[in-house]
Amino acid sequence: MRETILFSARLRLDPNLGLSQADVKRLVEKIIDTVELTCKRNSVVGLDKDDGLSFAEKKRLSIAVELAASPSVLFLDEVRPGPIQNQPPCNISHIVF
Repeated sequence: MRETILFSARLRLDPNLGLSQADVKRLVEKIIDTVELTCKRNSVVGLDKDDGLSFAEKKRLSIAVELAASPSVLFLDEVRPGPIQNQPPCNISHIVF
């Protein structure tokens, strides 16, 4: 799962940002922690639920892949359970970055 987010970050981050590979890896680890996938960071995407990711974890992975591109704006169509759910919109960006 970490590899999926890292691939997105390497492919989509602006090279003019001047981020080293270590910086990119730190960003990916922060994103994994933010979307609460820490215990699944080494899981293989696409395996059955027992060995892979649940439906909710796959949704969070999709959000993580988008966050890895460091978007200016991120539109989400529903609030997921967890630390973001009860936050006012102005605080969500502080949780993510």
